[in-house]
Amino acid sequence: MNKIISMMVIGILLLVCCETSTISGNEKTGYDLVIIAPGKFIKNLQPLAEHKNSYGMDTLIKDIEEIYEEYEGRDKAEQIKYFIKDALDQWDIDYVLLVGGRAPSIIGEKWLLPVRYSNIVDNWMIPEMKYLSDLYFADIYNDHEEFQSWDTNNNGIFGEWLENESAFDIVDMVPDVYLGRLPCRSAFEVDVMVDKIIQYETGKCEDSWFKDFVAVAGDTYTDNDYFEGENAALEALNYMSDFNPVKLFTSDDGFDLRTPL
Repeated sequence: MNKIISMMVIGILLLVCCETSTISGNEKTGYDLVIIAPGKFIKNLQPLAEHKNSYGMDTLIKDIEEIYEEYEGRDKAEQIKYFIKDALDQWDIDYVLLVGGRAPSIIGEKWLLPVRYSNIVDNWMIPEMKYLSDLYFADIYNDHEEFQSWDTNNNGIFGEWLENESAFDIVDMVPDVYLGRLPCRSAFEVDVMVDKIIQYETGKCEDSWFKDFVAVAGDTYTDNDYFEGENAALEALNYMSDFNPVKLFTSDDGFDLRTPL
């Protein structure tokens, strides 16, 4: 009898372990949150997963090395995006948390978890050719429910926008999941962020300051008279009617970037 009970316990533990590895063969039908991180951060992220699970937010932690073994793609960023697509299709996830920032390196640019740059010339006087954009990982489908590659002209340049129509990618930029990133560079930084998140979500903040925040915005494109950044900020504030924003806008005479706050 003891042997039978032991075998049952081992079987349950193996099932639990399988639930945190791959989608294929997984008996669980749904998750709310998927955390994607390098293997060396997995242990540090367990308290966050347990915290989220305790609130009824079913959470899975996925090692990026597993993703690279299980999914095809033209590069590692696209492999991760295909995993997110699979998780969205099969588990109906709502949230994705990427964990991993820029790795210390004196040779080139290296990331602990890949990033995607969009390629756009936004100012012909001072051209800045690319921008970091984690929206890439959240924008899974286009309007026709096809995988959103961000490279519709298949030239290997993602999120491309120039006046030349041949250098133009059709990107709807509508996120299909809520996505954020903790740009941690070490296990110590992961521990700090996990602790802060848990404290924020379990502690009681003082009402005197909790709903106050600062909104900083300006003129996104300087070759016109329209303050795109400020108008976008105002639209966002419409969704936060219960909060009290302190607006610092460049169009406001009371805000001078040359004066320390």
